[in-house]
Amino acid sequence: MSDVATSRVRQLAAVLAAGLVVGAILTFFNVSLMALIFKGELRPYLAHGISLVLSGTVVLVLATSLLSSLSSAISVPQEIPIGILAVLAADITTHLAGAPTDDMYATVLGAILVSTFLTGVLFWLLGRFQLGALVRFIPFPVIGGFLAGTGWLLLQGALRVMADSAPRGELFHADDLVYWLPGLIMGIVILWTLRRRSHFLLMPALILGSLGLFYLVITLLGITPATAMANGWLLGPLPSGQLWEPAALLAVRETHWSIVFQHHTLSLAAIPLISAVALLLNATALELALGRDADLNQELRAGGISNLLAALVGSPSGFLAVAETTLGQRLGADSRMLGYVVAALTILTLFFGASIVAFIPRMVAGGVLCFMGLAFLV
Repeated sequence: MSDVATSRVRQLAAVLAAGLVVGAILTFFNVSLMALIFKGELRPYLAHGISLVLSGTVVLVLATSLLSSLSSAISVPQEIPIGILAVLAADITTHLAGAPTDDMYATVLGAILVSTFLTGVLFWLLGRFQLGALVRFIPFPVIGGFLAGTGWLLLQGALRVMADSAPRGELFHADDLVYWLPGLIMGIVILWTLRRRSHFLLMPALILGSLGLFYLVITLLGITPATAMANGWLLGPLPSGQLWEPAALLAVRETHWSIVFQHHTLSLAAIPLISAVALLLNATALELALGRDADLNQELRAGGISNLLAALVGSPSGFLAVAETTLGQRLGADSRMLGYVVAALTILTLFFGASIVAFIPRMVAGGVLCFMGLAFLV
């Protein structure tokens, strides 16, 4: 085999390996984030939410791979808009108390669609009129305040996700502590470890270690996975078969639009504004991490198109992801092929991954969310 052919085979192997690692991490993050929104009375619709966010991941990743000025860039549904949507979803269920839960789900879905559509429109307009440099004029205290607020929302939501199945429904009751305290400790450990070490495989290793530790402990205690699921320790049960649910999007026809627009206009306006700032900050961070220049206006236009497409599949909004893009690059995948592999793995998860997702421990998913929230706060 010639040197050129050998080099291409090695490059392809690196891209495939990086895509599998990044895709697996993204799937775990996506599932954890959707548990923020679909908890409490919306918990039966978690499978629908996972279907929507994974479909959106495919759209965002592919569109960014095709349109970004950075060859290995990855865009995904992000924790900032999802954290705000989680609060909005809880408020919608309060306003619709006593109504069928199908109406609650439909109205939350409508709010998600509107927020993603508005995000796409704002991104595209900013890029079209060459306004990408505006981020440099936003005071850092303002940006810091937004990020800290998002972190607090994520941390609160993480505790509720973990305590969703607790017997007493009270965070500080002795019977409920075991549901969320290990996850909080896990989040603190992840944050402490990543602040002291910077190896790119640490995060995947910590998540895998947490999963292994959970199942080791329940095995030693004589608890079967089926019993753990019945007691609310796992994200399942989910409907058997595939995660992809085309009908999940059709429910938008039953949206109570009056509730969406009368009570949540400010939240719906805040999501695209904060996301635009975050996209530009992430693009600047990727310039430093990858050692190349990004066209900020092109990134905004790409983000606009990808979010408009994501709105069509009911996904929360997304934008450039620093950690995932950097991880792929450090694993040797410095090409647009990375996005294609990640998208392919996500599609496989949509059709064949329900049985795996159902067995993700709720406290591990919550622990990752705690880490995300604490990272914004500390």
